[in-house]
Amino acid sequence: MTDVFKGATDQTIFVELVDSTTGLPKTAIVFGDVTGSYSRTRSARVAITMATLASAAAAHSDGGFILVDDTNQPGVYRVDIPDAAFATGAAEVVCTFKATGCRTVSRSINLVNINNQVAYAPNAAADAAGGLPISDVGGLDLDSKLANTNEVTAARMAALTDWTNGGRLDLILDIVAADVVNIDGAAMRGTDSAALAATALSTTQWTNALATNIGTTNTSVAAILIDTGTDIPALIDALPTAAENFTAVVTTALTESYAADGVAPTLAQALFLIQQCLTEFSITSTTTTVKKLDGSTTAATLTLNSATVPTAVTRAT
Repeated sequence: MTDVFKGATDQTIFVELVDSTTGLPKTAIVFGDVTGSYSRTRSARVAITMATLASAAAAHSDGGFILVDDTNQPGVYRVDIPDAAFATGAAEVVCTFKATGCRTVSRSINLVNINNQVAYAPNAAADAAGGLPISDVGGLDLDSKLANTNEVTAARMAALTDWTNGGRLDLILDIVAADVVNIDGAAMRGTDSAALAATALSTTQWTNALATNIGTTNTSVAAILIDTGTDIPALIDALPTAAENFTAVVTTALTESYAADGVAPTLAQALFLIQQCLTEFSITSTTTTVKKLDGSTTAATLTLNSATVPTAVTRAT
């Protein structure tokens, strides 16, 4: 059974016509001897208007019909199928051809959502232009490939946790301070983080400020402080360093997961499929089976376009 991309145009198929009595290849059949039809899923039969082609190498023409080579490929005929047969909205189309003195022949064609005429694996060498990205130093360290993106880096984490004037945390504190209405009766709206730090606020003042601005009671905030055994300034001082944050991000193990075929993956799903495609797979004929981390459970299957010299691959499951 052949697969054709839904909406594909200018599709040509080959059929073999054999003698209805002897079963041997039937030669010298011309378009006028043939009745062509196609039927799509849950649709009525549609007649194909047959016409001759100038040669087996001629440009596509809907309904075109011609023998390929009666001497070297007897009984093999080229047929150009009308584009309407492959339009979206159906899962299968059956093309049927009846010819004088021949057995009727039918070809079933799957209409699929994946264009198997497009190469899904890059044709360039890994790490080269147009090729797959690789880890330069191991551990999925793709920093050189992501240098111009918004990936987490030590430098960016340092900027995030820097609470001196102009740092990311400083800006957050400025926003919070701008909404502080009252600290023990003193109006503080619009006061930035540097000015707040200069006031050397006590734990009680921090407690009152939090209670006022997060919608809880002084008792609740005080209980939080007692549970942690510290005060607000100390909690801020205890924030993880840039190096600690960076280490936590890049050394935490991911949960194994794989996106379904045709579904956009998460970053973790994409990384797992790339890793397993490179390290855990088996090939049988035109089917590549990618295994999960346990080495036995199937994560995905891929279909090669050749069992001997593949040039393209498409994901099957």
